[in-house]
Amino acid sequence: MKEIICLNCNKSFGLYNEKYYSRKSLEKIANQYCALHKFYGHEIIIRNPQM
Repeated sequence: MKEIICLNCNKSFGLYNEKYYSRKSLEKIANQYCALHKFYGHEIIIRNPQM
């Protein structure tokens, strides 16, 4: 599992299964849904979720 998260506001944009989403497709998802966060200078990362 991978998680897309904004480090500045600690908002999670979802959990994604690596079986169905490649690293490149996760980066595309992050660019689409996190565009406003990036516009304001927030740092968006893709990481393993912390349980």
